[in-house]
Amino acid sequence: MKAQSSQNSIPKTDRTQITPSPPQTNQSLLNLLNDFEQFAESIPPEELINLHTDSAEQHDQYLYQTPKKLT
Repeated sequence: MKAQSSQNSIPKTDRTQITPSPPQTNQSLLNLLNDFEQFAESIPPEELINLHTDSAEQHDQYLYQTPKKLT
């Protein structure tokens, strides 16, 4: 067998380090989340007790007064 020439050899890898930049934040989304957090913190604990705990499951009943679904 004939030895491979340097033209066919695997090239040495470039060991340059690339540091990714942090992702760009969407300021309007951060503002919305901040506003929601402030709103949630403003709800008194005595009002939180009155919230429905099954609202996601029974949203039709609360919005349209349909019979509750059996879970």
